[in-house]
Amino acid sequence: MEKFSAGIVEKIGPVMKLTYLKDQTVTLDDMIEITAIREKLFGENNYCTLIDLTKDYLSLTPEAKQYAAENPTIKKLRIAEVLMVKNFAQKLGVFTYVKIFRSNDNVKVLTDEKDALEWLNQQYEIYFKKEAV
Repeated sequence: MEKFSAGIVEKIGPVMKLTYLKDQTVTLDDMIEITAIREKLFGENNYCTLIDLTKDYLSLTPEAKQYAAENPTIKKLRIAEVLMVKNFAQKLGVFTYVKIFRSNDNVKVLTDEKDALEWLNQQYEIYFKKEAV
């Protein structure tokens, strides 16, 4: 487990689980710090992300959102992503964001961590089967 200014990062096999604990807005600097941790944990290897968005107070600056969605290295290495939310209302809001800003990415919005890890591991396996062909 790695701590950073806005929360913690855990490596669970090919999955980088990111839990935000910050009660303030997550900034571009926070996102750059997460990238450094990702590089330490995965190097230049492909990975999946599980982002825990279950905290009521979590918000990201527009620059932080753009960095996470559009950074070329992240886009190249990230196979799939789950945005984990706590309830249906939060799921609707996050799902709308995904459809508008992340429609070309392999992103899913789920409420259960076990389901999220299962789906991410499947996406990881599917990706490498395609690469082997």
